[in-house]
Amino acid sequence: MRFFPALSVVSTWWLSVTVVGLGQTVQIPFDAPEGVVFVSRPLWPGVRAEEVVVQELLAGPSPEEAARGLTSPIPRGVRLMEFVSSGDGVTLDLSPEVLSGLGESSLTEMFSRVRLALDSFPEILSVRLTCCGSVLSAYLPPTTLESVPPASPRALGGKGCGVAATGLAGKIITIGPSHGRFHNGSGWYWQRSDPCGLGEAVLEDTNSIRLMQFLYQYLSQDGATVHVPRQLDEGDCCHSATGLPWWKMAARYWLEHSGLPSAVWDSSDTHLNDDIRARPLFADYRGSDIYIAHHTNAYKVNQASGTEVYRDTEMEHPAHEANSYSLALAIKTHIESAIRDVYDSTWPIRNGGQPRDSAGGFGEIRIPNRPACLIELAFHDNCNKDGPYLTDNFFRSTAEWGVYQGVCSYFGVTPTWDRYSCEYVSDTIPATMVAGGAYNVSVTFRNRGVVWSVDRGFKLGAVGDSDPFTVSTRSPVAGEVRPGQTFTFSFTLTAPAAAGRYTTDWRMVREAVAWFGPTVGRQIQVTLPPSPGDLDGDSDVDLDDLAIMQRCLTGSGVNQGDLACAQCLIEGNDGDVDGEDLRKLVGCMSGAGIKADPDCGR
Repeated sequence: MRFFPALSVVSTWWLSVTVVGLGQTVQIPFDAPEGVVFVSRPLWPGVRAEEVVVQELLAGPSPEEAARGLTSPIPRGVRLMEFVSSGDGVTLDLSPEVLSGLGESSLTEMFSRVRLALDSFPEILSVRLTCCGSVLSAYLPPTTLESVPPASPRALGGKGCGVAATGLAGKIITIGPSHGRFHNGSGWYWQRSDPCGLGEAVLEDTNSIRLMQFLYQYLSQDGATVHVPRQLDEGDCCHSATGLPWWKMAARYWLEHSGLPSAVWDSSDTHLNDDIRARPLFADYRGSDIYIAHHTNAYKVNQASGTEVYRDTEMEHPAHEANSYSLALAIKTHIESAIRDVYDSTWPIRNGGQPRDSAGGFGEIRIPNRPACLIELAFHDNCNKDGPYLTDNFFRSTAEWGVYQGVCSYFGVTPTWDRYSCEYVSDTIPATMVAGGAYNVSVTFRNRGVVWSVDRGFKLGAVGDSDPFTVSTRSPVAGEVRPGQTFTFSFTLTAPAAAGRYTTDWRMVREAVAWFGPTVGRQIQVTLPPSPGDLDGDSDVDLDDLAIMQRCLTGSGVNQGDLACAQCLIEGNDGDVDGEDLRKLVGCMSGAGIKADPDCGR
């Protein structure tokens, strides 16, 4: 549930993060008949304040505020697709709904409100608003009759550009990483053990955060609003009593630190009991459509393998029991399918593919007033199989993509992103090349699926395994590329010896498995090298070229440092433009309008 304190009218040049009521709040600017007014919104646990400001601004006034005359210049339904900080600026990539009714005036108003909303963060000096990677002004009508409208962002096969994405837009989902460090009255302890000696990489208290980082990315990049009762950012430090970074702490302490009402995190008699209740109560507090608790399992060391998913037939709100079963079944089915298809074909189908019933035993899915399920992804005490799997980011991303697919199935939508998927970002492939010339080029994609690594065969490949510009038809990734991250492939293209128009096209591939994502295809015009004396590039060598040479003459041994004169160094890279260069140009004179000999003077 969103909390809306009373309105306050303030100067339009001032905004601050303040402490109001039960916790920290941020101030969001909206329009009112009397001018710009600011309303308070609570900070969200685990999300940086500047992103909260943007998300709340995009959400617009509440119905009660709208009834009081508050409006926003930002169209309803606009979502934040990406928040990127770079230096002293930020780029906000907005969903295609922002293009509705876009004009010069509305663009100015939207920019002004965003800029105003972010004024309380002095480190942000510039704001860039984009849609599908292009600045909003690129979508305005051309300013002259000669202007060419921008190419459709979908030209390269990207998703979500120009047309509003479906997927999970409008859904509110809370995901609950298990356990975390807690105080038992006398000291601080982990809630689970590490029977395989693999350390925090498999310890359930910490590993569940690594798993949820992937699930958060998959759900949010498909439009869902995702809430988490523990800190996912491993760089946020530190809890004062333990000195540990916040991601290692139990939900009870993170929610207290984040300023949520004590009724969420202090509802019982011990910190451990508080922690169990805090996660589902947080899901209720956020008004989530569903709640997913995420754990790993234990039985007997090395005695069990596979995935279990629980629902509850003794929920405190029985109206959600049927939907909880549907949610649990969809998630279990798709986790097992994803792992078997991508990672391990022998992954067991436990319990005949059916979810288990906790029958009131798990407070985490008994308490919430919404459909809920609890995942036990794998057995962290299986030191020969499941435990090592849980330390592998490829397994983690595969399993969590399965959870994402199950959530989509529950809501009756098709996942926008496949397990192997990506978005085109940019390339530097030139439109023209000189025959025989070697060109360093790059192609950048953003991963939207499972983790890429060279060990798993992820590469950029020449379509059809051939290309007229290179015999090297594969360019591997380096390191790991997680979902949401970009990777730039850099390689060399060499123009064919014969002039003509050639096609180079490239696409992502997991070798021996699948090609995927958009194809980056370019038509390249290859031209013969110009005559050494053709200084103005018009294919002849005439008096115009002679005039350029004369302007650039330095004399023997005198370095010509002007880059505009670099083409005058005909006799070689000796640094000077002297009589030898001039004699070669004169020897190649063809006359105006007469094509010069490209081999002249070589």
